[in-house]
Amino acid sequence: MNLLDKIQNSNTTLIGFDTQNEISVEKLLRFLPSVSLFENVEANEVLEHFNSLVHFRDYKLDSLLNGHSVNYIVVNLSTIYFNDKPDALNFYPLGKSKAINNFVKELQSLIYTLSNTESLVKFKLILLTNIYVTLTPMNVQVQFKGGMTLIYAADLVIKFLGDSLSIEKDRYDSDYLKSGVKEELREISIKSLLKESFEENDKVKVIKPGYKYHGKNGTVIDISPQGSFYTVNFGKDESAYFHESDLKLVKRPSLWLN
Repeated sequence: MNLLDKIQNSNTTLIGFDTQNEISVEKLLRFLPSVSLFENVEANEVLEHFNSLVHFRDYKLDSLLNGHSVNYIVVNLSTIYFNDKPDALNFYPLGKSKAINNFVKELQSLIYTLSNTESLVKFKLILLTNIYVTLTPMNVQVQFKGGMTLIYAADLVIKFLGDSLSIEKDRYDSDYLKSGVKEELREISIKSLLKESFEENDKVKVIKPGYKYHGKNGTVIDISPQGSFYTVNFGKDESAYFHESDLKLVKRPSLWLN
């Protein structure tokens, strides 16, 4: 299944990443339609946002105007502020992990309620958090900031570390649940996320205004030697030649995991 399909199937996705992969995560999110990003705000502001009927009407209107039924709510937990202010030693009264987990549980409940209130619009939650490496006498462990409870709460857990990403958990993948496939077999290179250019078999949309194929989707079937011009096929032996600035990436098959 495609990595993006996995995210679309998941109600709550947790993405952990190291410092060198911040841009990679940003580029992954660009593949998703209708993303609302919350960062550098207080936790209560996020919760109040989804308690507001005004904002809910805005989501419904956006869905009607743009023809999509799912809104992806992305919360960067590493930048969220909590009302329980840390003391001089940077300790939270309940512990930072506890504060994060309480916030996530309440947010999940709100989003679940909204998704079941109105058939026109659904919400998917994507949580971003930093990961860090700890050394023990026995081995090296990769930890998600926010603790193990975040992993338990998520349907899908993705880890960006170094030059690869891997699936740590997938609640809806029966093959994964049955076999416990080794992590290294589920890793893919993140280089394709960093590519600014297109590659063969990419699904693209023509965005050049006033052009015959404007708004149509096609498949890249050939690339010029210079790499900035592409032949796009629209089916039934109908093809056209485009500059990279005329196209927008819709789907990249190389992101398939298996």
